[in-house]
Amino acid sequence: AVEELYSHYARPRTAILMGHARGVICLAAAQAGIPVVHYSATQVKKITTGSGRASKAQVQSAIRAELGLEALPEPPDVADALAIALCHYYLRTRPAEIAGR
Repeated sequence: AVEELYSHYARPRTAILMGHARGVICLAAAQAGIPVVHYSATQVKKITTGSGRASKAQVQSAIRAELGLEALPEPPDVADALAIALCHYYLRTRPAEIAGR
């Protein structure tokens, strides 16, 4: 599972670099016969925190609580990656529960 690409218009270089990395991930998965599922940041936040507009700190706290971690995942990008994985897991194993959120 990967997050849909988003980059602020003021940072075109970031968008290009993210696009390259995402392309490599999608290519490697396709070559290995692994399907790739895409989730928006809003969807990931909604499923993992209950709010599609959650802050990075809220995502970190939700991931810490859900996984029983002693400390917040650092840097925040680690929490984002874990949130994407949890989102995918929840949607695949608990679709009825997620539909009610």
